[in-house]
Amino acid sequence: MLHPRLRQFCFLASLFWAAAGLSVGYVTGEWDIFPTLALVVAGLLLFLWLITQPNLVGLWGQRSTQTSTNAIATTVAVIAILGILNFVGVRYSTTLDVTETQQFTLAPQSQSLLENLEEPVRVLIFDQAIAPADRDLLQRYQNQSDKFKFELVNPREQFGLAQEFQVSTIGEVYLEQGDRKTLVTTLGQDQGGLTESTLTNALQQFLVTTQEPIYFVQGHGERPLEVGEGGMFDAVSALSDRNFEARPLILAQEKAVPDDALAVAVVGPQRSFLPGEVQLLENYLDGGGRLLLFLDPTIETGFDSLLDNWGVALDGRIVIDASIASQLVGLQPDMPVATQYGNHPITSTFQEGISFYPSVQAVTTTEQTGITVANLVETSDQSWSETNPTEDPLQFNPEVDARGPLALGVVATKEVTGEVNAAESEAGEDSAGEPPEEAEGNEPENADNTGANEMKEGRLVVFGTSTFIADGLFTQQLNGDVFLNSVSWLSDRDESSLALRPRESNDRQLLITEFESNILRLLALAILPLGALGTAGWLWWRSR
Repeated sequence: MLHPRLRQFCFLASLFWAAAGLSVGYVTGEWDIFPTLALVVAGLLLFLWLITQPNLVGLWGQRSTQTSTNAIATTVAVIAILGILNFVGVRYSTTLDVTETQQFTLAPQSQSLLENLEEPVRVLIFDQAIAPADRDLLQRYQNQSDKFKFELVNPREQFGLAQEFQVSTIGEVYLEQGDRKTLVTTLGQDQGGLTESTLTNALQQFLVTTQEPIYFVQGHGERPLEVGEGGMFDAVSALSDRNFEARPLILAQEKAVPDDALAVAVVGPQRSFLPGEVQLLENYLDGGGRLLLFLDPTIETGFDSLLDNWGVALDGRIVIDASIASQLVGLQPDMPVATQYGNHPITSTFQEGISFYPSVQAVTTTEQTGITVANLVETSDQSWSETNPTEDPLQFNPEVDARGPLALGVVATKEVTGEVNAAESEAGEDSAGEPPEEAEGNEPENADNTGANEMKEGRLVVFGTSTFIADGLFTQQLNGDVFLNSVSWLSDRDESSLALRPRESNDRQLLITEFESNILRLLALAILPLGALGTAGWLWWRSR
């Protein structure tokens, strides 16, 4: 027979090895040799303890044995229940957002996008750690769809994967689906963390696999789409990365804007448009089209009548910026810095970011029936429209100059119907000098009139310069984002994601006086503890 102390050691050792084996197995998820061997040792020690009892039958009849057995069974049951609850909580986790503004719930647009994923999508963060806020956001996306996963990749430990994604900066975040991959953003102190707007916008753009056309009007000295002096190669490449195709358009050779155009852009014309060409674009707008104008100052483009009909006008004078922001950046006075943006889907995520606009004119708006206008980009109150830009030194003249803030870019919208589109299209053919092929009343037999009453929205975006999106400036600060967001909004492709704004918590502070603060401190540190202690002492005295 074993010594009593040795039997006690066998019993305690069996509990230790059982706990060790179960812990290692559940934590690692692998029941390899160590957890298995630990459980076997625990079983052998427990069996040895049982068979070496001096009076096994009488032992179970003892009151102490029954009490100990009940205690052990209760402890094991509690541990098992806690383990089951922990397992269920980890495997089937859920959250409940009880905040007033639903700060920790994805917007309906994001939820719909994730639920409709057809192929798995993975987010890779190339960094050594993920900020808690970024991890929580990614976890909410992952909880919404089993086809969305995220992974932290240490570029120093997984150098080959970092090379495959061409990672150049710590903190880069990529989307991956099959063989396709794209850069979302770069995390860091300057850029901040991930936002739902950024991630959903990038995901929605990434899932579009077809190239859709954006037409750029040519023939009036506009900026070329290829590499060259004043070219737009960077802008065209950025559009291609977002599955837009930049196509040239010669209006003088067309009877109307092509039907497949998502939008039409006019960038920096140096000569005036023909009246028929302007009429084609106006008919296109009035029929629910989307037009993007980048018009440089001091250039007569022929768009005055079109802009006037949409409640927009160009000032024509060079904007001068004397703000501290412009001086700190080291820019010339005729290159205003903008940090103020309108409350619009195009600029809603810019907050107080920087964009700058060389040789720009102000854009003004007036109320027009049926037209909704809004400012996109504004200068500071230290800027003005200079009437005499050749004077030295440049200074504000209140008699002839216009004081800022000045709008450098605006947007205008108008609701129209499909019937208007058809009528205006025919008018456009006549005004451009091209007679319609079909005589009046001889419509094709298969003419589709189902969209006659379909509501559409014509959209117009106007900027007072084209220089800020030329090669060399397009990639600076937010310049490229202004252009890309404008195209995305005009195309309708990303309106749901562009419109996402961060949810702000309501301020629910409780303001109290110093006297009230002292009362609360006295209650917490003295009255309540002493009251509880006194009550416990009275109950003890009474029980005696």
